[in-house]
Amino acid sequence: WVSKAVASWPSVAVLGALTIVEFVAKCVPCVDAVYESSMAFVAPVLSVFGSFSAFGLFNAVPEEQSRTLHAEYNYNMTDA
Repeated sequence: WVSKAVASWPSVAVLGALTIVEFVAKCVPCVDAVYESSMAFVAPVLSVFGSFSAFGLFNAVPEEQSRTLHAEYNYNMTDA
């Protein structure tokens, strides 16, 4: 489900907008200060979620749906 979410046009638009915001923030000193101060609180929280996901401690998908997605993935990979 993550690959479908990331490949959708709304998420591409959001990621593009965030890239432009970061670029502008790095070019304008006062905006850069606000951006960096906000990221001081956001980055640690996202790091914790990323670490939990990497070690399998944070499962956003229910177990039954996870098995279904895994079976669909294996079926689609055998067709290719």
